[in-house]
Amino acid sequence: IAVGMTFVILTGGIDLSVGPLVALAGVIIASIAKLDYDAWALGLVAGVGAALLLGIINGILISYFKVVPFIQTLAMMSIARGLTLMYSNGKPISDLNHSYTAIGKSEILFIPTIVWIFIIMFALAFVYLYLTRQGRHIYALGGNEQATYISGINTRFVKCSVYAISGLLCGIA
Repeated sequence: IAVGMTFVILTGGIDLSVGPLVALAGVIIASIAKLDYDAWALGLVAGVGAALLLGIINGILISYFKVVPFIQTLAMMSIARGLTLMYSNGKPISDLNHSYTAIGKSEILFIPTIVWIFIIMFALAFVYLYLTRQGRHIYALGGNEQATYISGINTRFVKCSVYAISGLLCGIA
């Protein structure tokens, strides 16, 4: 979540919807993983996809329809929380199979797997922000949006993409 929020903050925005996006993705993944022993991968795609979709919606409304980021993400926070409660009928999802819970309990070289996932996400974000043109555009947008626009950078796309990245990383979280 912190890595995704970094992208948003670099552009001068804010994303209040990250917690409910993680909850929605988690409920979707867990409910599908509970159906079948091997369905956790399908659940992972569905949960991450749902969080990504809501992140893209945030980005579109903020960048193309000029909704204030604080207001839009506050609204998305309520929407995602409501979708989570509707999807789960307000009940916790329990009795998950071992294939789903193994990621949270496993270790690689005596370090928990979730720490490795964070390290990989951090490294990918570092490379993206410092070694790609899009990363430089993100920094430029946060520095001065009008100057970035005048220099020929599609500021709407850049702003939309950081909210999509935030949603994607919420789903992964």
